[in-house]
Amino acid sequence: DDEVRAMLERTGMPGYTDATIVDPDRLLDELAHVRRVGFATDESEQEEGVRCVAITVGVGDAAVAVSASGPEARFTEERRDAAVGVLRAAVADLHP
Repeated sequence: DDEVRAMLERTGMPGYTDATIVDPDRLLDELAHVRRVGFATDESEQEEGVRCVAITVGVGDAAVAVSASGPEARFTEERRDAAVGVLRAAVADLHP
């Protein structure tokens, strides 16, 4: 948490859409949730009308992830949730 706060102090937290998280405490809560469930979602936080799900890939010390995204009209919550399973299977094949 301290490392995240330090980074945010250096870079700021610009808002790209009305859904963008711009509060450090809220971001830390979201990161804790991501650690618990094992994947992250983006619900129009980066670009209005776009949904995304991402899962980390264990590649040594590298910060790597795989993701799937699309327009909310086609990449529904149901499809997003189904993509989690597909991404988990793909990531399992990538672990050394």
